Formats: sequence, C-alpha cells, structure tokens
Amino acid sequence: MIVASVVMERRHAASQQHEKTISQHLMIQALLSLTEARDEETGRHSRRTQRYAQLLAAQMAASPMFRDYLTPQRIELLARLAPLHDIGKVGIPDRLLNKPGTSPRTSSRR
Repeated sequence: MIVASVVMERRHAASQQHEKTISQHLMIQALLSLTEARDEETGRHSRRTQRYAQLLAAQMAASPMFRDYLTPQRIELLARLAPLHDIGKVGIPDRLLNKPGTSPRTSSRR
C-alpha cells in the first residue's frame, strides 16, 4: 500500500512539473509576442539574443568552472528567458522609444 502511494505521488508530482513547464513556456511566448507586435526589429533582436545566450551558455558549460551549474536544463531555461530582456520596452510610449537624437549606444563612444 505504501509503495503504491509513493508511486502515485511521484506520478502526480511529475504531471504537475510538466504542466508548470508548459504554462511557463506559454507565458514566455505570450510576452515575447508583445515585443514582436510592438516593434518588429525588437522582436528579431530578441530572437537573436535568445540564440546568442544559448550558444554562449553551451560554450561556457564546457569549462570546468561552469560545468556543474550550466546544466542542459539551465541552458534551455536561459535560452527561453533571454528574449524577455527587452520586455520593458512594451510600456514605453513610442514618442520616447523612437525619440530622434543620440542613442545610448553611440553616446558612450564619445
């Protein structure tokens, strides 16, 4: 009876984890869709950032210094979350976001 109970609990926990993962994925995709709908170039930038983060993390995982921390699951999570780094732009009015003048990237080069 105890063994059956433990097996059932493990199955339930695995099912809950799977549902959580699916929910997280859908939430991230919905937020990413907001950035893409707002500005096509920001959407493309977010997708590129996702791929760069994944490639960099995979390279770092080969190093003994990061091998234990950067597991395949963490690399996957990092890649899924990386596109959200610009999500704050969704709340910035276009008149400020697209303001003419010196961009922050060029002003630091002076």
